[in-house]
Amino acid sequence: MLRRRGVEALAEMRILAGAALRYHAGIEPADLSWTLVEATDRIPPEPHGNPGRRNTDALGMRAVDVRFGTC
Repeated sequence: MLRRRGVEALAEMRILAGAALRYHAGIEPADLSWTLVEATDRIPPEPHGNPGRRNTDALGMRAVDVRFGTC
């Protein structure tokens, strides 16, 4: 069974929402907000070695609110 990580799921949902905006006049990308909730104090590194800090920086550049230590 394929297990999705939060960052991957968030990225896919952003893509889906962006595509859906084409069909909803009056809703702009800036109207959407995204929050990633992580129970630990960091985003775990990806299997191919991309450090979690780089992921956090990239999410910030995409206006994603990342909240750590939420358990």
